[in-house]
This record gives sequence, structure tokens and C-alpha cells, in this order.
Amino acid sequence: MLMLRRVTMGTGLLVLAAACQPEETTTVTKNTPLKAPLPWENVTASATAVLSYDSIGYKVFPDARAAPLNAQELGQVERLLAACINTDNQQRRRLSQSRFARESIDQGLLIDLRNYNRQLIPVLNKQGEKEVWVRCFCKVPPYWRTRFVIVMDGGNCYFSVKLNLTRNRWYELMINGEA
Repeated sequence: MLMLRRVTMGTGLLVLAAACQPEETTTVTKNTPLKAPLPWENVTASATAVLSYDSIGYKVFPDARAAPLNAQELGQVERLLAACINTDNQQRRRLSQSRFARESIDQGLLIDLRNYNRQLIPVLNKQGEKEVWVRCFCKVPPYWRTRFVIVMDGGNCYFSVKLNLTRNRWYELMINGEA
């Protein structure tokens, strides 16, 4: 029964997080690990890979085409990702403190971005807006820098979110479930 409550709480938060909105140009080539430090705090190039939309085999953006990312956009990706995860973590804490919660939140359900590697898949959508599918994971297969990682379950060790850089917003935060 304890597991059921956690899954239910996580599902509700997933819906809330997916719906929330946040109040030098170097081009990165496809499927190339970044070699220099990135322009944001607590994230290194060794934790980030940019993959070409054409190479991943999943068309998660209708009528989109592959696009590059520049250094400024990489910083924007990290800021939007941090805002999204901070909002999700706050909602999880708030829910655990509500009068309906029977137990406090398991701190393992909160996401600490410093523990995650990222795959970034940038595109231009059919409106010409730059979007990025961000896929994060804490268990890293050896090929993660050059090939799309497919994961089933795994809990919050694996999650993804779509970022619209043109509109400066995120949507569809999907945190994997436990098997």
C-alpha cells in the first residue's frame, strides 16, 4: 500500500509539473560530446551530449527538423531545466506536507540535477521555434554520448522534459516509474 501511495503522489505531481510555466555563439555539432566547460554552474561538458534529431529514431516533435545549439542556448537549456526540476521538487515537498499526506516525502524522490547526465536533442518545430528534448539519467551506459539511450522504468533516475527555447518554457516532464 505504501508503494501505491508513492506512485499516486508521483503521478499527480507529474501532471502538475508538466503543466507549469516558469515566470558568443559556438555551434555544437550532432552526436558530439562537448569538450569545454559549459557556461552554467554545476554542469560540466562531460555530463552533456547533444544528439541529432535525425539519429535518434523517435519523432517526438511533429514536423520538426534537426537544429544545432549554440553556447547561449545551452545555458538557457540548463536554466529552464533547473527551474522545471525546482518547481517539481517544491510541489513534491508541498504535497508531502499537506494534511492529506500520511508520511513525509522520501528524499530519494527529489531530483538533484548534479547527479544526472543529459542528452539534448534540439529541433526547429513546424512554427520555426527552437525546442530541445532533454533526457536525464543517473545510471550511464558507455555509449550515452553518441547513441540514444532507451530506458524502461528506473524511477526518478530517468526523466525527460521538452523545452521551448523560443517561448522560454517547459512542458511534458516525464519521470520514469519503478518496475
